[in-house]
Amino acid sequence: MSPKRLRFLSLPFTIAALFLGVLTACDDDSTPSPQVARADIKAVFPQGVSASGVARVHVEVRGAGVASIGMDLSRVGDVWQGTVDNLPPGVDCVFEGTAFNAASLLLFKGEAGPISAKAGSTVGVAIPLQPQDPSPPENAAPVIDGASLSSEQASGGETVTAGLTAHDPEGTALQFSWEATQGVLLAPRNTPSSSEVDWKAPECLQGEALITASVTDAKGAVARRQFSIRARQGAACGDLTVYGIRNRHHVSADGSVRVVSREAGTTLGAWVPTADGLGYTWHAGTYGTDGTFQIPDVDAPSYLLQDNSTYVWTHTRTPDMSQARLGRPAVPSEPDGTQFTFQLSGLSPWQEGDDIQLHSTETGLGYFTIGCMSPDPSTPGEGETAFGGIMDYGASLRACSASPVRFEPTAGDTLYATQLVSRSDDTHNLFFLELRRSIQVAAPVPQAGNMLLNAALAPLPTTPYQVNYSTATFEALALAAHPTATLSTTSVNLGTLPAYTQFGGYASWPDLALLNWQPNRGPLLATFTYGNPFPSTWDRFITAQTYARVSYSVDLPEGGTSTPTSFSVSTYIQEPLSASGTSALTAQVGPPRDVRLNQTVATAPLTGVGLTPLASWAAPALGTAHFYSLRLFELGANAAKRTTRQQVASFLTDQTQLRLPPGVLKQEKSYYLEVTAVFSPGTIYSKPFLSGAAYSAAVALTSRFAP
Repeated sequence: MSPKRLRFLSLPFTIAALFLGVLTACDDDSTPSPQVARADIKAVFPQGVSASGVARVHVEVRGAGVASIGMDLSRVGDVWQGTVDNLPPGVDCVFEGTAFNAASLLLFKGEAGPISAKAGSTVGVAIPLQPQDPSPPENAAPVIDGASLSSEQASGGETVTAGLTAHDPEGTALQFSWEATQGVLLAPRNTPSSSEVDWKAPECLQGEALITASVTDAKGAVARRQFSIRARQGAACGDLTVYGIRNRHHVSADGSVRVVSREAGTTLGAWVPTADGLGYTWHAGTYGTDGTFQIPDVDAPSYLLQDNSTYVWTHTRTPDMSQARLGRPAVPSEPDGTQFTFQLSGLSPWQEGDDIQLHSTETGLGYFTIGCMSPDPSTPGEGETAFGGIMDYGASLRACSASPVRFEPTAGDTLYATQLVSRSDDTHNLFFLELRRSIQVAAPVPQAGNMLLNAALAPLPTTPYQVNYSTATFEALALAAHPTATLSTTSVNLGTLPAYTQFGGYASWPDLALLNWQPNRGPLLATFTYGNPFPSTWDRFITAQTYARVSYSVDLPEGGTSTPTSFSVSTYIQEPLSASGTSALTAQVGPPRDVRLNQTVATAPLTGVGLTPLASWAAPALGTAHFYSLRLFELGANAAKRTTRQQVASFLTDQTQLRLPPGVLKQEKSYYLEVTAVFSPGTIYSKPFLSGAAYSAAVALTSRFAP
């Protein structure tokens, strides 16, 4: 369907002719095939209304019992026009037109028809377009319909139940979350429109305890309701104990959640800052068997909570360190040496760049690509429709950061195999991978140490989705990570997960579509066309990253320096897919600025920073950071004297400074620090690892430093 220049009747048209949409006596020189009809289409804008802001006009042709036909019109002078060469004859068709500006906001909309044409004939169609409000509708916050509290007073250890009901005026799914200034909140009981939670008072209730319920819609708007509970007479005391929760929320394929306690770690406690702010005192804690933990004698309003190698600067006495995970609890692993054999047929004719992926929700296998196969696979030849190969199951899945899970037929485990088909847009230098075929089978089990996947993939119906990405802004933010940063590439991904609205991107996910875009090529406007074999109840979302690279090296003991290695750093944005079929991705937050160690600018190598240096930074110039995430990397060199890195600790803070605690830095070692500004309106900071659906981040890096 190539748009081309057409001759139409002269304007002006009568109102009746415009709404009928048919222009007779069209005299195009060419003739359609005798088996089909043709439509010459023209968009007509109202007289006196400017259409100068229109950047794209799209037409969808729909008729009963036939597949819809979509196309973009071409602009010739001031006229938007095009041709449908394969119009089904004798079918009443409606032609719907939509006009967008460069930011993909709808400016005009209209339709013509129903119109039918005889086989071998040509009809002219004028679609009258009417102005639309281009501003995106403001997202209304959820409405809390009712609330309840079983008691406004409590004694030590007493349980009080709080609840509320709510709805979203736009009808999107709601996420409920709870936090408390004292005591322990147990696992909430949620329905789509209500939430109820049991709060257990501390043994000594200090003053007033505030319980806050937050209701978040799919676009990040939040409504809150606060409950107040006071100590009964004689129940208050000066308890300095931290009472925390450390559970795991296991998400099933149907979106249901099972909460279990996480296994105990090796190090738990609180680093309480000294009065002069130059150091910490350590207060050891204990893990409970029910997913709770306690840290006694924390005599400061704010402290650095340590859970193994994860640290959180917090101000609450009831921190929740819970995490979400895909699949059921306690899935065992297959033993080393297990083999996995592919025997897949029914592929779309293979092209260079195609991919095959595996996904099993029940076992927590979120993502696997044949690019992780070990040994390297022999992929199908060009045009072939079958794939066969054998891989080391454990080594291959670990290469994709997945566990070699054991499938249990009695638990109903299934396995998806999907084919992502490559597609190039040479005009815009775009390379797509889009899910087009799949099969879901009962998960294989080992027979004599070998697992066999023997299945035929089937084609899927496809859905278009357009993305408009503010490339120049994201590239500038990526380069701002460090003075030596160089641009790499941009990657855009469509994915899906159950309970994404509730927990955000909590696990790896199967790809629906993705594309790569090279730097310095201007705005990115692309349309994916993908199939989706996964349940319609799963939330779909889009992520985009613009990468830069920064090189590091270390001094070698024998003299000289290691061969530099460049490590990736990126901006990141993630949000639910829009019902409009278009996402306009704009930067929500910039990187931290002016990163320092002990008040010294840290974008050049530093030595002598000490074992507990103060890291500090300025807030982003763009947007508002809800909190900051820090990762500490130790630099080293391998046997080939090439630079390596290893993450040794991660930190969260809602402040613009953090003193590193004792034990993370070691003498004679080199490090660098990654400081990320996070925009996440749906995340409650006292539950930092249960994130919201909308999430954006931008990163700043230090140079190499040593104690």
